Amino acid sequence: MTAVTKNKPADRGGLRPGDILLSFGGAAINAPQDLSWRVATAAAGQEIALVVLRDGKRLRLHLRPEQRPARVTRPQEKAPLAQKSKAHSSGLSVADLGPASKRTGPGQQKGGVVVTAVGIHAAQGGFRVGDVIVAVDDQPITNKEQFNEIVASLARGQIFRCYLLRQNGALYLALPKQWE
Repeated sequence: MTAVTKNKPADRGGLRPGDILLSFGGAAINAPQDLSWRVATAAAGQEIALVVLRDGKRLRLHLRPEQRPARVTRPQEKAPLAQKSKAHSSGLSVADLGPASKRTGPGQQKGGVVVTAVGIHAAQGGFRVGDVIVAVDDQPITNKEQFNEIVASLARGQIFRCYLLRQNGALYLALPKQWE
């Protein structure tokens, strides 16, 4: 979850920014599109069971969707295909930001790394070239070496959550480590 609007179903259901949604109404959420579809087709007023990952722990929550006003939306932009480049084993290759391009991240700290190549697993997870990763599992990232150390310390299958900046917005993306 990137943001939770106060006094809306997600807030009343106990969701917090940074939660990783694992299931919605008993169905696994494997990609952002899965959640969009589930939310769009959920019956207003009917309680929905959720499973989220928060601070490394699975939590069961419940929410009641509200009737949404009808509106026209444009199709969501898809992540680019994997680029043939030397992507980090996480599926990401990153570079340090120059001093002029430092952006503000969580807690208003300066820092981050820019994604320079996206492997197949990272592309499926929604990462794009040009994303600026400012935190991994709530730990601020200041340079490429720090990012690589954090990712290298993860166990195979462990999900890591990245807070990143893209264009004029910020979002969380999660990626399971699928390598040794």
